[in-house]
Amino acid sequence: PLLADFIQWVITDKRPFHVFDLVKQLRSYWAKHPGVVKVLTHGAASKVSDKEKRSVAELVKNSAIGPREGAQLFRLALWMEAQNIVELGTNAGISTLYLHFANRRAIMHTIEANPVVAGMARKTFEIARCGIGLHQHLGTFVEVLPRLLPTLTEIDLLFIDGDHRYQATLDYFRQCA
Repeated sequence: PLLADFIQWVITDKRPFHVFDLVKQLRSYWAKHPGVVKVLTHGAASKVSDKEKRSVAELVKNSAIGPREGAQLFRLALWMEAQNIVELGTNAGISTLYLHFANRRAIMHTIEANPVVAGMARKTFEIARCGIGLHQHLGTFVEVLPRLLPTLTEIDLLFIDGDHRYQATLDYFRQCA
C-alpha cells in the first residue's frame, strides 16, 4: 500500500499546482536577466561548462532543477508532509521553491556557497513571497552543516544537490542522518 500510494501521489500524479506556474515565471525572469556570474567550484566541476563566468540565464537553464523533476520533488515533499527540510545547494532557488511551497509552514534550511548565486536565490524568494520558515545560509556545506545540524531536532527531507562528488555526498548524508 505504501508503494502504491507513493506511485499514485508522487510519480504519476499530474495535478497542476500554483508553484509550477510561479517557477515557470521565475525561469522566464532569469532567462531575460543580463547578469554574469563567476563560477565557484566547491565540489564537483560542472559537466555543462568549464567557463569561469556564465550568464545568469545559462546558469539557471543548465543548473536549476528541471520542471518535471521539480514537480516530482514538490509532490514528494507534499506526500511526505515534510515539516523539516534541508537542501544542500540552493543555486538560484528554483528547487527551493518546489520544496518550500509543498508546505509553507515547514521549516526549511537551504545552503549555497556562492554569494552572487545566493543573492539570486534571495531575489527568487522575494519575488515568490516565501514564508518566514525559509532560512537561507551562505557558506560551504562543510562550514554551515556543523553549525546548523545541532539546532535541528530532525530532518524529514534532505535534498542534496550541490557537491556532486560521490564520497562528499555520502559524508553529507551521514552527517545529516
